[in-house]
Amino acid sequence: RRDRHFLNMLRCLLPLAKSRVGVVSLYPPSSSGVFVVLRRTSEGGCPPFRLISTPKQRQKQQDPKNQQQEPPIQYRIPRTRPILDSSLSRRSLEQKIQQFIMRARADSRIGKKRGGWTNNDELARLLDETSQALHVRLDASIFVDLITASARSKNDVFNILHVARLKGSDTDLVYTTAMDFLSISCEAEIGALQLFRKVQVAYRERLGPLMYTSALRIRSRLSRTPEDVQNMEALIAQMREMKFPILMIHYEFLVKAYSSLGLIQQIEDILFVRMREDGLEPNTYMYNNAIECGIKINDEQRVAALVEQVPDPDSYTYSSLLRYMCINDQIDRAQSTLHFLVHKKPRLLHPSIFSPLLDYYVRLASNPHTEDPSALMDLAEDILNLQRSCGTMPDIKQYTMLINGYGRLSNFTRVEEVYQEAKTLHVWADLQFYEALIIVQRWRWQQLPGGTTRLRAYIDEMIDIGLYPSINIYAAMCGAYEEENNIQGLEEILHIMTSGSEAMRAKLKLSSPIRTMLENMA
Repeated sequence: RRDRHFLNMLRCLLPLAKSRVGVVSLYPPSSSGVFVVLRRTSEGGCPPFRLISTPKQRQKQQDPKNQQQEPPIQYRIPRTRPILDSSLSRRSLEQKIQQFIMRARADSRIGKKRGGWTNNDELARLLDETSQALHVRLDASIFVDLITASARSKNDVFNILHVARLKGSDTDLVYTTAMDFLSISCEAEIGALQLFRKVQVAYRERLGPLMYTSALRIRSRLSRTPEDVQNMEALIAQMREMKFPILMIHYEFLVKAYSSLGLIQQIEDILFVRMREDGLEPNTYMYNNAIECGIKINDEQRVAALVEQVPDPDSYTYSSLLRYMCINDQIDRAQSTLHFLVHKKPRLLHPSIFSPLLDYYVRLASNPHTEDPSALMDLAEDILNLQRSCGTMPDIKQYTMLINGYGRLSNFTRVEEVYQEAKTLHVWADLQFYEALIIVQRWRWQQLPGGTTRLRAYIDEMIDIGLYPSINIYAAMCGAYEEENNIQGLEEILHIMTSGSEAMRAKLKLSSPIRTMLENMA
């Protein structure tokens, strides 16, 4: 009775004692198992349990020579295998997990509106119960749904993978889902690559093309040095050794990494040599990355040659070409190209087509050495009117450009009109939009009595739509309160900043303007 395992076993056997069962075996007959014999009498009662640790001891007790000597009851419970409820079937466990996944998805949607869903105690209990049900096998798709629906941190992902290994369901798809979740949702690309290396070393038989594709995607995003691209080439060489197919998407990741480093010769080698050896033809996305690389190194001949070779140019192709023309002050060519697209290829019209010329005029108008900035802003408005006449509405980046341009010209009336237009059209605002709106109007509202109330309303509006203000916005707001000698407002803003995320608090420690304001307030 003092043995905890023995009491747990009796608790599991209590429902069986009341049923019509003759002999119940928890484990297969072996030297490491335990037999439990239940004999029902004619009166319906049940005698005390008789525990026999091994089959040999059972034969020994049935021998007539040993009937007079009643040895003490012996039992042995394997420590590595817990006593389980035999009534838990695969179907019931799958239904329980599916119900939890549905609740987790619903809570996740609600949590995004309320600031995050972090209560994962139920996930821990479910994983504990699943790991104890050793006799139940689960499909790998269940663990994929668990990761995508209920995981909220790296620890949740690793706990789910641990249970999947116990069940033998840690397939290539499960590991790939875990890597994608770590790199996208948790922003832990290094942790995803560490998981990939661990699988390479310890679970090599689980490696598959999906995991290599995910690893290449992560490394293409993290590529900053030539060594990073060499690691990607090594992954592709491993795929060839394991006879995995080299697909178009693998070359896309490789071209993107080379483009970020400005290595145009390696890109041309991939486009015109290596891909054709594998029976593949470059697509528009790869040519666009090659054009970006040519723009980065300012090679006009290569950019022009690549544009001519694009099989099916899209909006991004012409947007890159227009941006390159504006960078090199080829405004006449840019305008003629834009009018060609408007009249000949209207299906390719997109806000990114009009943005290069709009940005060029706004930047030129913001230059203090410009003689007539208002005329340049009128040209920017003409570009935007041309875009509207083609049926393409402006996006938030274009509204941000106009606010920056009119704000630097102190035309705050037009700034307010642009803000109201974007709000009326329900254009989804981003952080850069509000940052430009607050910073360019800071000096205007400081000169008016109670003008900081308007700036504070912008911040409250950001928080309402789920945007967290940046350190530049807080610095501008603190400067406005400091100029107004509004100590109470300054304390409120500093309290909001210090109670924010860890990333924001870390930026506050490095921000010298904020430190100076704190010292002045003290």
